[in-house]
This record gives sequence, structure tokens and C-alpha cells, in this order.
Amino acid sequence: TNQTRNCWQNYVDFHRCILQRGDQYEPCQYFKRVYRSLCPMSWVEQWDEQMAERRFVWIEGEEQRLNKEH
Repeated sequence: TNQTRNCWQNYVDFHRCILQRGDQYEPCQYFKRVYRSLCPMSWVEQWDEQMAERRFVWIEGEEQRLNKEH
């Protein structure tokens, strides 16, 4: 089975979780464990780099949405 969608979704869910709850919130680690088991590390490294540079497709809109809620 192609796990590309699950890989992507768990990566995004992990980052959404830590944005909303903080990186010390243990349940967020579930998503990290899943994406690290499903995703090729080259993808994760590329996405992490994009996240650090605020170029990741998802993060920009999500941060703006969260800022409006708080």
C-alpha cells in the first residue's frame, strides 16, 4: 500500500499539534513516531529544512490561522 498520504498527514499533524499544544505535549510524539516510520528520511530532512525557513507549504497558513484564534 502506498503510504505517501499517511506520511505527509502525520508530519503535518505532528507540527500542528506542537504549534497548538507546545513541543512538550507528549501525545504529539505519536505523530512523530508514525511519520518517522513511514516517510523516507530524505523527505523529512527536506520538510524540516523548509519548516525552519518557513517555506513549508502548510505552515504559513496554519500559523496565521492559529494567531487569529488566540
